[in-house]
Amino acid sequence: MLIRYEREETFLALNLPVKSQSLKESLDQFVKGELLEGDNAYLCEKCGQKRNTVKRTCIKRLPQVLVIQLKRFGFDWEANRAVKFDYHFKVSAATLPFLLSQSLLL
Repeated sequence: MLIRYEREETFLALNLPVKSQSLKESLDQFVKGELLEGDNAYLCEKCGQKRNTVKRTCIKRLPQVLVIQLKRFGFDWEANRAVKFDYHFKVSAATLPFLLSQSLLL
């Protein structure tokens, strides 16, 4: 049985992963679905049972000013320390509106 749940939230910033080759790849990664199953399954508010589902972010409308924060830090659980990601990619102001409209908007 497919259960659909939606929640709308306003936002001013996107926190994007930087483990990619371009801003477009980071945007694509941000909206990519994540499978929730097993112990990590979604707890249905209606029936109270865990359900396998796909969780993803969809953006209907961009704010007038959008802040893009690049997540350049992570945590290495084996070494028990913070890790800085040293990835670089160029962003052109001319291509940014195109990337956002192609990658994010429904």
